[in-house]
Amino acid sequence: MIGRRRSAGGRTALLLLLLIPAELPGQAAGGMGRDRSSPGPAPVGNRLVWRGDSPPGLERIAALLAPVLWFSADEPLILRGQLPLPHPHPCDAPADRGIVYYQVARIRLRSDRRIGPPPWEGEELFANVHGMALRYFFYYRQDFGFHPHLHDLELVEMEVSLDRPQDGAYTVRLERIIGFAHGTDWYANELVVDDDIRLPPVILVEEGKHASCPDRNADGLYTPGYDVNRRVHDAWGVRDVLGSGFLLASGFQSSMMKPRQPRFRVFPPETPGRPPEPASSLQVTSEGVLGNYELRASERIGTCAEMNPEGEFLLRAMKEHGFGAGRAPEQYRYEILKELREPLSGTHGLLPSIGFRWDRKPGLSFTLRGFDLREVYAVPKINWFGSDFSVEAMLTRSAAQFFTWYASAGLAREMLPVARDSRYESRQWTPASELGIKLRTRITGKRRLFALGYGFAGLRVGLRFSGFNEVRRTRLAVEVGPGVW
Repeated sequence: MIGRRRSAGGRTALLLLLLIPAELPGQAAGGMGRDRSSPGPAPVGNRLVWRGDSPPGLERIAALLAPVLWFSADEPLILRGQLPLPHPHPCDAPADRGIVYYQVARIRLRSDRRIGPPPWEGEELFANVHGMALRYFFYYRQDFGFHPHLHDLELVEMEVSLDRPQDGAYTVRLERIIGFAHGTDWYANELVVDDDIRLPPVILVEEGKHASCPDRNADGLYTPGYDVNRRVHDAWGVRDVLGSGFLLASGFQSSMMKPRQPRFRVFPPETPGRPPEPASSLQVTSEGVLGNYELRASERIGTCAEMNPEGEFLLRAMKEHGFGAGRAPEQYRYEILKELREPLSGTHGLLPSIGFRWDRKPGLSFTLRGFDLREVYAVPKINWFGSDFSVEAMLTRSAAQFFTWYASAGLAREMLPVARDSRYESRQWTPASELGIKLRTRITGKRRLFALGYGFAGLRVGLRFSGFNEVRRTRLAVEVGPGVW
């Protein structure tokens, strides 16, 4: 009897599936839930930001991607009543709500034809632009805790791709979110977006210091490897302990972050077609939130005369981050051209770092850009001592942390004994390996001139081995110089 009931139930389910239409009337292709002429919000679990017959302009795209900001309950600016957040820029008009600024930082073109300055309408934008990096800026009057200062300008960068009409629809897709942290690309919280992203994007704001970090599933917690999936061990994460002036370690630890409470969120302005505010893991309503901020273009913000003595700090931050009037976006057609223009200390720089090396005699070490393998980096490396040299691959867990281990292996051409107990040496090809520790520190200000422009410098100390089955020479190797790895 049980078997016959299951069989009848299966035939009934199959009949119902055949009777249900493949696409409900008015449902757009791609899962948007509305007809393409009236695009609706992207569903949860979809990086598709826009799909419609009419292409959106820059202002519309910026409004659709505007993030939710999630503060700590112990944020000093909230406890001191310095609301609303974020604050308006001191050179901008005051406001009765928080202010977030947006500006285009980079443009990848479809052809060699450069696009003019904004505002950009939809047709012009989609005809000329393959993708762009859109920056959102958050200004806070004060930074607290470790090295406090006035004028804190923070930012999040979102990379989007624009597709021209295909099957009668224009599409905008979110590809990457980068939350900048404390002035170096190596600490940036970078998320390559997948289809499980919650829209609009949620950004966790570090307590007191205000570094930004994407929250992929909007649960109010930072999960390394999930909320950030590039350079995981070097990513800053959310270190709320810095707001109290205390740092536990150079790498992120879960005890550094305080779980977020839903009532301390600041939402973007109401925009037709924008995805709904994501629910938190606690499944509470948006009652008690810090309100909605206003979105403004930063191109209209210049420098102003009335600044306190620390205004120079803000002006440097504006220049470094490309904020304000007169900051034209970088335009390029091919990714390789962008990478060649990266600074030496950047995470995508192609030029090698050069260090002094001692391995029985003085020489040089050339370290190329590493490959991010999630758990470790694989770094091509060349050691040169005149007629002796080696080509090898180095593995290390971190590029920019203060302390970590490293291991390398490869082929070397060097002077070795012709036999085990021989006093005579000849230049031979041999396997070579090395195991040791690495110390790194940041280089800032004018001291970077002595570090050849790199943002880091450090020391490597390791044991060097020649040979494979038979280790023919073991010695200490020391390396010092600028750069990461």
